[in-house]
Amino acid sequence: MNTIEEIKFKFYNSYLEECYALAEEFTKDKSNFNDYSLAQLYLIRCLFEKNKVQMAKEKFNILFKEIRDRKGKNVDELDLFMQVIYQQYLFNLDLEATEENNCILLKFAHNYQEQNEKQPNYVKGLYLYGLGLYTFLENFRDESDLECIQILKQSLEEAPQYKYEIINSIGMVLYDKGLYQEAIEYTEQMYKVNNRFLGFANNLAFLYSQINQFDKAEELYLEAMRFNPQNTLILKNISHFYFSHKVDQKKAISYLYQSYEIDPENSDLLYRLGYYLYIQNQLQDNKEIANEGVEFIEKSIQYNQNSYKSYIFLSSIEISKHNYEKATKYLNDLSELKPKTGYILFQMGEQFQFMSQFQKAIEFYQQSLKFKLSTDIFLECHEMLSDCYQLTQQYEKSLEILLQAINFKDFKENVIQSDIFKIVQNLEEENLSDCKKIEIINSFYGPIQNKFHIIHSQIQENKQIKKVLFLKMQSYNYTLLLFAYNKQIIPFLKYQNQISHWDLYID
Repeated sequence: MNTIEEIKFKFYNSYLEECYALAEEFTKDKSNFNDYSLAQLYLIRCLFEKNKVQMAKEKFNILFKEIRDRKGKNVDELDLFMQVIYQQYLFNLDLEATEENNCILLKFAHNYQEQNEKQPNYVKGLYLYGLGLYTFLENFRDESDLECIQILKQSLEEAPQYKYEIINSIGMVLYDKGLYQEAIEYTEQMYKVNNRFLGFANNLAFLYSQINQFDKAEELYLEAMRFNPQNTLILKNISHFYFSHKVDQKKAISYLYQSYEIDPENSDLLYRLGYYLYIQNQLQDNKEIANEGVEFIEKSIQYNQNSYKSYIFLSSIEISKHNYEKATKYLNDLSELKPKTGYILFQMGEQFQFMSQFQKAIEFYQQSLKFKLSTDIFLECHEMLSDCYQLTQQYEKSLEILLQAINFKDFKENVIQSDIFKIVQNLEEENLSDCKKIEIINSFYGPIQNKFHIIHSQIQENKQIKKVLFLKMQSYNYTLLLFAYNKQIIPFLKYQNQISHWDLYID
């Protein structure tokens, strides 16, 4: 077994410390640049696995520059593999960086295909892997978009040499789409081959907890921890498991303290430890624990100025104490960092709304809607924005923003129940004239027309609006009939004779 193969073996079998030491020693020699690059990649992967995110990102950027300086615009198999792996890690650890980097992944995938497709060593499955992961990351907030799963499954057939990474990605995507049972089936494929495979026991444990098989999940978490007792990601996951599912706060916090001893400067761990301690205080009414929790969260900002969730949580603590001045300061500090995710902006809007600073809340909700959001947050953001408009007596905007939400795409009825309820409330209330309500309703076309029958069925008091909705439904049905006629009938009409050309029949 040569050194590169030994590095791979150590990595895939969860010997991270040995893998890191071996890779670090090997990278002192650059005479074989490809082997040097591969060893560096596994060293970086070890750092990601140990939750040393910042150091991993720095080393990756240095390696990326080294490779580009040597290869220019040429992209080979290793280059694309590196980009795919990097994106996979970023998605789990730094969503903002993932979205910024996703266009680079697509560019590398296309360049690899264009430059190598006719070469004998071209790996089509690797190209498909890059394309499938890019597609998922581009559209992951849309739970109904399943195209990426088919691409990834095809990549597995075409490139079985990358089955460890591809199956790991397929499991992640299936979980994200709520397809837990299928995710378990794929993840178990690798786990049954070798239960030491890095990450698979941990991933399986997480998946089993999603389907409420908590004893099985606990067994797998403990097994994962035996293989990697110093892995702070596993310790964090098992801590979350005990906190959320087994409802054992003491055990959850003890695992986080273990993580803290291993990596005392990890901002995410500091935040989570502070958060758990503060929640434990809520259950036990222990001010000392609460203060300790706040100290840990404040420390998380010291080690990572961009710890957005720390600012949000500290703000929410001050709001609960009606200390709005201090809460606003946390939010203003966060605002200066210019957060680039819609979810953070949405959370900031919520905090200002809780403090009755409605105009400020409106500004952040509007900013949030310029970003990609998950379906749940997208709809909730429209609802909260509508409430703010109501509370500032902007009744037209309040109704319009709700109608915009359900008109964005053809949402299923159960997904938009809350929005429909609020629309009905707006239409029943007397804050806006019926004439204005009708004008607003008539300005909307598109997927919303499928939803008018739901709104119509729930309107009780306002007969005028009920009638307008009924007419809209009739008009929409006539339009559908015309479309059907044009598509299904007209193509089959033929002239009965050439003289009476209006005398038509269906063949």
